[in-house]
Amino acid sequence: MNEQQSVASKGNPSSAGSKSGTSSHKRTSTPRSEHTDTDETGMHSHAGETHDPEALDASIQELVLKKKSAKSQLRDVTEQQQVIMNDVFDIYDSLLSESQRSDWTKIVEDLCHSNPYMTRRNKSKIGPRGQTKKAFHDCIHAHLLTVFSHDAAEQEHHYLQCSLKKSPKVTIRQFISRMSQLNGYLSLLPCLYDSEYAINTTCRLDKPFTESELAQIVLDAVPATWRTQYRITHKTVPTDMHSLLTDLEKVERYVEATRVQEQKTQKKTEKGNNGTPSGKKPSQAGTKRNASGEEPIPRKKAKVTKMCQLCQQHGGSATTHNTKECRRYDKDGNLLASFGRGALKKSRHRIEEKKDTSKSSYAQLAKAITKAVKSSLKKSGKKRKHHSESDSSDSE
Repeated sequence: MNEQQSVASKGNPSSAGSKSGTSSHKRTSTPRSEHTDTDETGMHSHAGETHDPEALDASIQELVLKKKSAKSQLRDVTEQQQVIMNDVFDIYDSLLSESQRSDWTKIVEDLCHSNPYMTRRNKSKIGPRGQTKKAFHDCIHAHLLTVFSHDAAEQEHHYLQCSLKKSPKVTIRQFISRMSQLNGYLSLLPCLYDSEYAINTTCRLDKPFTESELAQIVLDAVPATWRTQYRITHKTVPTDMHSLLTDLEKVERYVEATRVQEQKTQKKTEKGNNGTPSGKKPSQAGTKRNASGEEPIPRKKAKVTKMCQLCQQHGGSATTHNTKECRRYDKDGNLLASFGRGALKKSRHRIEEKKDTSKSSYAQLAKAITKAVKSSLKKSGKKRKHHSESDSSDSE
């Protein structure tokens, strides 16, 4: 190759001359550039300038001192950081109950002070790593797994996006506030991406929804009539929660007013079908609940008083029965024979009961008297016998 170039140069003297011209131009331009280079102060720079050894040693010593001071500062900052992280671990431990504190203590011992320790994906690493910031987050993740499953964030994500619907008992303001709160919980729940079950294509779903995404989810969760009213006045999808709340509150008031009006018309038609003119309200004097549309309070039934004209005129209890039910007098006011017989029978029965009770009481009294007499006689007989025996003993 070199031989061919030499032959070509010999055969073409013009090319050789051009090469020599360019080389001579380079040689002449190089020292010119050395003389024209200047620094910012206008002084010429010299590439081959030599430094003073004493100044070089002084600069090296200064750098060494700066390095030592930087190391000491780093050591102090590391110690302060360790003290702060120890306080963080203690504060978290003090917020737990007695049943959960034992689990937390075991998790801290396994992930911070053991060698080796296990990562979130169940891989072993050389330890101990101490109570660092990353170790604290790993401990919280392991502590959450004692309550939640590995895919808790995915379940919450699917619940908010597909399963949640607004209840009619909740206002739209309360519903949106609760949705924002649930959306904030997504970043705190365990995610399948951090577990040992994750694969290369597993995506992280523990990130909260954006403002526009959450607004679209809220709009899908309200009733269909609300969405229809919203889309009448809006041509685009919602972009933020504040404007969506303002618009849905207007829809809520409109739907509520429409429902109340429909109930009033339904009540009017029902009353018209029952025989009351649709244009007039039934008169219910004395009731206080007619203005509110509720049913009136039923009145108490008046007491029915009984009165017998015959007993009042001829004598007897006139308020216990009516005139038609009178068993004492007939229509002409004559005393009925059956009423007297019944009275005589009742009186005779009462007299007989009194006699029976008197007889029984007299018989009981007689028995008590005879019993007392017998007991007294027995006592007196015993006393006489005792005296006779004592007299006989004295005579002997």
